[in-house]
Amino acid sequence: MDLIKKLNLKNIHFYPVVYNLKKKIKIIDEHDIFVLPSKREGMPQALIEAMARGKIVVSSSTQGGKELINNGKNGFIFEIGNEKQLKEAIERINNMPDNEKNKIRNDTRKSVEKFSWNRLIKETEKAYSA
Repeated sequence: MDLIKKLNLKNIHFYPVVYNLKKKIKIIDEHDIFVLPSKREGMPQALIEAMARGKIVVSSSTQGGKELINNGKNGFIFEIGNEKQLKEAIERINNMPDNEKNKIRNDTRKSVEKFSWNRLIKETEKAYSA
């Protein structure tokens, strides 16, 4: 909360861990931007979920964030702990025209299709049947 005030950001919400899938989807869908400011992440499931829902994502430059996001194409990356870059990314998104936001949302959704359960199950079955 102190960081939000310091950076003069508005309409930012923090949520505790949500385990209920319906509640999690509802929360994700109520927002336009998903921020994952982690200091360390492998393959962040929360980021994949937000991307699958077509949200514009902003992630710190963790290994997982960098693996999932092509900066400026399907989301935005900021250096871990760099508040200024985080604020700039959020402001950039807020100032984008709708057509640019929609392109990023579409690219975001497409970029995580390889993580869909149906696709993962098919690939697993294929590996075991070989």
